[in-house]
Amino acid sequence: MTAQALLDGFCRAVERRQGAAVAALFTPDGVYHDVFYGSFAGRAQVAELIDDWFYRDATDFRWDMVEPVSDGRLLYARVNRHAKGTPNRRPKGTPSCCAEPRPGRPSRS
Repeated sequence: MTAQALLDGFCRAVERRQGAAVAALFTPDGVYHDVFYGSFAGRAQVAELIDDWFYRDATDFRWDMVEPVSDGRLLYARVNRHAKGTPNRRPKGTPSCCAEPRPGRPSRS
């Protein structure tokens, strides 16, 4: 699986509010660094971020992650994110995210 395929699966899981599917892409102690909400460590917190935090503030997510880069430990991508939600609680511009992927997952696109 390429880094882009992993990121595409990540985006589709977010769009379907499947936090457990997103969390499964991480090691048990992996960290999701969100530019808007902060860092969430461990699969339970990553799933909570998707299922609760994201959907508390918005609905109808449409995500694409582009231009992935990695140093072999961290996977970073620019996020094109669209959602219906409360404007003053959503980030402006094009946010990015950084994740520590599970071992055996791709480190380069």
